[in-house]
Amino acid sequence: MKNQEEIYRFAMKYLRLYTNSKTTELDVFEGFSEQCFAFGFEMDCGNRFIERFGTNAFYEIDGLEQIIGDIDEISLITSAIFSHWRYVTHWSYCEHLLDENHRTWMATALERLAEMTRPPELVEEESRQIYNASPLFEGKLWKFQLSSPNTGYCAAPYRPDSEVEQQLTITADGRIKLLRYQFGTASVHHELFEKQNYRIAPERAAKIMEAVSGYFKKEHRTDFVTDISPWQLTLTNAEGKRYKASGPLCYDPPTPSGGLSDLIRAELGRSDLLVFDGLPDVIQHVEIQYCRYAEDENSLFEEQETTEKPEVLADREFLILDGTSGTLDYRRETSSGFKENKTWKASQWVMEILEDLVWIAESLDEEGEIMNDLDTMNESSFSRRKEKLRRADALSFPKYSVRITARHHGRLKQITSSFDQNELPEVWLDFIEEIEDFTASFRTGEIFGASRKKKGSSEQDHFIFCNVVFGHGKRTYSYLADQDDFALEDQVIVPAGADNHEAIATIRSIQTYSKEEAPYPIEKMKHILRKYKDEASDRKIN
Repeated sequence: MKNQEEIYRFAMKYLRLYTNSKTTELDVFEGFSEQCFAFGFEMDCGNRFIERFGTNAFYEIDGLEQIIGDIDEISLITSAIFSHWRYVTHWSYCEHLLDENHRTWMATALERLAEMTRPPELVEEESRQIYNASPLFEGKLWKFQLSSPNTGYCAAPYRPDSEVEQQLTITADGRIKLLRYQFGTASVHHELFEKQNYRIAPERAAKIMEAVSGYFKKEHRTDFVTDISPWQLTLTNAEGKRYKASGPLCYDPPTPSGGLSDLIRAELGRSDLLVFDGLPDVIQHVEIQYCRYAEDENSLFEEQETTEKPEVLADREFLILDGTSGTLDYRRETSSGFKENKTWKASQWVMEILEDLVWIAESLDEEGEIMNDLDTMNESSFSRRKEKLRRADALSFPKYSVRITARHHGRLKQITSSFDQNELPEVWLDFIEEIEDFTASFRTGEIFGASRKKKGSSEQDHFIFCNVVFGHGKRTYSYLADQDDFALEDQVIVPAGADNHEAIATIRSIQTYSKEEAPYPIEKMKHILRKYKDEASDRKIN
């Protein structure tokens, strides 16, 4: 048998042919057997290979993929390649070398042969890349191999069944190999608990290859983080040249359409891959509903039993943060029929605040409202809360409903919870203040400056709206406050009815608007007369 370097070039030549969609049957037929005989490859009808690995591995790609890593003899793999080629071209019935099964079988076997005959100087050069300044990737990416260990200080707590490493291989023709390891009987012995070989459409593989090679062809991050396990990456181009890189299992390399890790998970249909970022918990979507009255217990998040639109008996507000679209949405609906809706597009800010919400979710969990696995609310806790809300004074406890969609250990979970204004978690104020600061920064620009200067500073630039109820009524009415000294639950004297007689009302909410943003015409609004002080005043009021 000739030297390994010549066999390596032979393997790479035919590997490129079998993975090129433009290759013809003649390209992989003509001259192949002559080269095999010249190299001294044995053609034994696959007997030795079948004896060791079985008939399925010799004839079918699914069988070969299961054992390809166990082939450790060059003479065995070369004999299998020559014999499989001979079976297709001489003994099979109307089968062809470029049929999907045989094309992928030959590519897989030739790739293994190339790995086993790789010249020592290439191996030494690649091993130095991890420790020295790595060159940028060049050429067309053919194979992606990534090892993602999960054993650093920031990894999940040790358990005998804890996952400690994933090894992922992707080829340009859509072959996928995934190995997953866990702690065995001792932490130093890793056990393989999942091995998968499957294929995806070549166009999906091409999308991954384009994104990965595009990132590593440019200057990129190669830093390391203390106490976080490093991933190890090997990229092989179509010419067989390898590029090696490493980085911390916490940072997801960015692409124009998102992170590499999430792109690979999406294209492979596996949401549990560690890839580059270690699969961190991520808050993807947050919905908050505020409702004034306890009687209205049908949350926005609960399915309605009837298709009829329910009567709105209370003021509602909705706040929605969505990581996918990078938007913040705010909606308000009043009992009088007024509706308001605003949307802010700010992908980076939304991503940052959703990252902070991971800790908010943990805070909720510490207060016993949400289970550790980010699953649904504990049923007994939920029942107790609903009973408490039923007993509460309807006009005293505005309700907050929260739904958080999170990725936890690779699976999407939903956190749902409800609060009244007296039991909001401590982190709530910080969260709302951050939202308020962000929305307050969106003001009109200098184009309106001349108009403001012409009007002068004497004109009132904001108005205080107090929404009040009369007695035990449910409907709210809006009045203007001329002074900023009113608070929730204050009792006030207001003009009521067509004759504007004085009546006692209770403030349920307070909002501030500019004249342009006011929900009602300012000139048609009635004003609060004064605060209600004592019973003596009450006797004078009809």
